[in-house]
Amino acid sequence: MAQLMITTEHLKEIQSGLFQIELPLPIRPSGVQVYLFHNGGESVLIDTGLDTEESITVLHDSLKEAGADFSSIKFLICTHYHPDHYGAAKRIKQLSGCDVFLHKADAEYLLRCLLLNKSDYRKFLFSNGVPVNGDVLPPPPLRVLREYYSPVVPDRYVVHGERLEFGKVSLQAISTPGHTPGHMVLYWREQKVLLSGDHLLPHITPHVGIHTGLEGDPLSDFLDSLRRLERLEIKQVLPAHGRCFGGHQTRILEMFSHHQERQASIIRHLGYGPTTAYELALELFDKSLPDLHKEIAAYEMLAHLELMKKTNQVHAQDENGIVRYSL
Repeated sequence: MAQLMITTEHLKEIQSGLFQIELPLPIRPSGVQVYLFHNGGESVLIDTGLDTEESITVLHDSLKEAGADFSSIKFLICTHYHPDHYGAAKRIKQLSGCDVFLHKADAEYLLRCLLLNKSDYRKFLFSNGVPVNGDVLPPPPLRVLREYYSPVVPDRYVVHGERLEFGKVSLQAISTPGHTPGHMVLYWREQKVLLSGDHLLPHITPHVGIHTGLEGDPLSDFLDSLRRLERLEIKQVLPAHGRCFGGHQTRILEMFSHHQERQASIIRHLGYGPTTAYELALELFDKSLPDLHKEIAAYEMLAHLELMKKTNQVHAQDENGIVRYSL
């Protein structure tokens, strides 16, 4: 007789012992999907949701429906440091006593964010043409939902290629930087299942931007990470937002096309003359966006411009502390 799968308002059993839990968020997107491996005895939780009473209650009730509880969680693996994926890490560790896993690059960047002061952030905004009106809050990673963000020092750093063994489950950690410096996905090779975090989503492309205190070329990192996944044999992708899906190679090609179109749009607009990253964002995104979203769009422009600098498509010039880009 086939085993009955559990499906409730927030809990869905993907396959025997693997559950998807939809946790509420007070902003768009309205929810984040975390994943639970539980087949009696110890449990492994992938990502955390926010540290809100509503989210913790939904998580508690969903664990119970799956036959688990907080005390059964032995390991918490977080795909990256963002609030909806790491925000309740401290609370869950307190409730369960679990070991927390995170990539070292994300832990280090989060620490750098905590050490930044307002003058660092103000200078960054000014140099990229973002309006600075009066007092400013910390950078967006700490500003958005900061009251619901309770990270914790990881018990263990995860490295690329490492196999994480939990009973009969073996998950391979694959480094996929771009969305964050230390974003990682988890590949269950035996079942050809990919837990993709925010790296590979069914309908939207994840934010890839250059923020205060972030160095390097995150968009190149992101595209290289997609190529790394393209070679894997995957039947089902389990994302943090949106439906589970197959055909990951087709989705990856769509994402490459999206970024190619974005670069073509940037080149067209730079043909009118030198401009800042923020001015480009206003041209290429909806001008009715809230100010914070316009700012975040400018960070995406910076990531594209950094890649295009490396390929000698654009040139950056600093004029009195403001950076403008031209062909």
